[in-house]
Parts: sequence; structure tokens; C-alpha cells
Amino acid sequence: MTPQLFGLICAALVVAFLLYRPLRDRLARNRRDRAWKAEVDEWKAQYDARNPPGPPLTDAEIAAIRDWFPAHALPAAELRPDPAAPIRADGCRLGGPVWIADGAEWPLDPDGQPFDFVAQVDFADLPPLEGFPARGVLQFFVQRDDIMGVDFNEPAKSVIRLLWHPDGLPAGRLVPAPPQDEPMGPLTDQVSERGIALVATPATHLPSVNDFRVAGLLDGIGNRPNFKLIDDWLFDPARAGPMVHHVGGHPAFTQSDFRDPGHYDEYDRTLLRLTSDDHVCWGDVGEAVFLIRAADLAARDFSRVAFSWDCH
Repeated sequence: MTPQLFGLICAALVVAFLLYRPLRDRLARNRRDRAWKAEVDEWKAQYDARNPPGPPLTDAEIAAIRDWFPAHALPAAELRPDPAAPIRADGCRLGGPVWIADGAEWPLDPDGQPFDFVAQVDFADLPPLEGFPARGVLQFFVQRDDIMGVDFNEPAKSVIRLLWHPDGLPAGRLVPAPPQDEPMGPLTDQVSERGIALVATPATHLPSVNDFRVAGLLDGIGNRPNFKLIDDWLFDPARAGPMVHHVGGHPAFTQSDFRDPGHYDEYDRTLLRLTSDDHVCWGDVGEAVFLIRAADLAARDFSRVAFSWDCH
């Protein structure tokens, strides 16, 4: 082999090496794009099959859809942070030290690590809510990891802990949160350490546009000529519910409701919604919900609560 030929071979190998990774990445990107397009095409075909063309929606049909929302309104207790309110051992609040009963210790997750305390609801401080306790203190803990213990597929299996004190706080003491090397919870450092009081006011909440039942309400009419009238009304910013923590009412989701017909649709009571604000943030300004079945709520059984959160 001549030196010139050897040099050409080496140069070709260098060029091939430099081009391999970009070519591999481009091929992989093309495969992902084709797979995504196939999924979109399949979804569109199924959507069109469920929503055949038809006559324009009548005024009565439009009114029935609009009237569905107030017909399903639920009372709620909105919880707004108040930095001026004193931090109490009981009361409604975010973060801070936790009241631990005598003889008990800070709750640990299945791996033996401390849970993160996020909120406390004192039902004696709430306006009356049908089906909810009139007294008692409920403490909410989530797992200390980068997803706060959530199981996105099976929210009832999320790694959380709820401590229920039906007669108010028992004999015990305030315990600060165990230290951690890198805080990963949703609360700001100051709120996690000191807490912030939540002040309750009564309200009435309508279902959100991404309530799982809305899809069923609209299914079959999406390709009617004037469906845009309903679509514009549903997504009118003026209809958006408040970004506020609350007990009762309806859950809120940043992206989509994890409930579907036959899948978690029995979780119909909002035990607690925690939105994102100056004191708590779920991912990229997301929403967190703790949902419970009405029968479990009536039995004051908080062992099967479904916890999930999503964000932008």
C-alpha cells in the first residue's frame, strides 16, 4: 500500500466517523417523526369516525352544553395564603413544623426515608361542606423525590401519607422537617421551614374544561359546521377558574384529567387541590390534586386517596 493510498483511507475513515453520529441522529429523528405522524393520523381517523359531519349545532344543543357546567357546580372552600396570619400548630397551612402525636415519629416512606410535609387542613376552620368533616385535622405528606412520589398511571398507588386526627390535634409536639441534602419538594425553602397560614372562604366551582366528562359531552359533534362556537366558549380565558388552593369543588389539571370512564371516575371528591403560586410550585407551574371517593370520604377513610400532579 502506498503512502498516498494509506492517507486517503485514513481520511475516508475520519470523514465517515465524523458523519456517522449526525446521520444516525437524523435517521432516529426521522423514525420518531414517522411514528408521531402515524399516531396523529390514527387519532384523527378515530376522531373523525366518532364525529361524522352533520348539520350545524342548534341553539338548544349549544345551550344544553353550556348549562351542563352550572348544573354540576360544587361548593368549595378556597384556601389563600396569608403571610400576616399567625402560624398555629393546628389550622390550615402549607409547610412548617408538623404536630406529631406523643409516641409517634415523623412518617417514613417504604424505603425508610422521611416524607415531605406539604399541607394541613383543619376542617373546623373551613366553611361547611356537605360530605366533608366538620372538625378534625388532616396532614398531607408526599415522597421526597423528583416526582414527589406520584404514580402517573395509577394515582391511587402514589407514595403519599395522610395523617388524620378526627378530634383535632392529640397530645404531642411540633417537629421540624428532617434535613435533606437537596430539597426536591414543591414548597419554597422558607415555607417548608416556617409554614404559611391558609385562610378559607366559601366558593362555588364549575367543572374545568379538561374534566374527563367534557370529552363525552362533546363527542360526536366535533365536525359539525359551527362547533367552533362551543370551542371558543369553552376556552374563553374569561371562563378560566381561579388558580387557588381549595377543598371541595372540582379538581384542576394543567394538561388533562387522569380520570376516564371506568378508570378512576369514582374519585369524585376533591380532598385538596394545591395550585402553583409564590409559595408552592409543581414542576413548571402545575397543579396537584388529592382525590377521594365519596364513600371513603363519608367513612373518613383516607387510605385510598389518589394523588397526581401535572404541569406545562
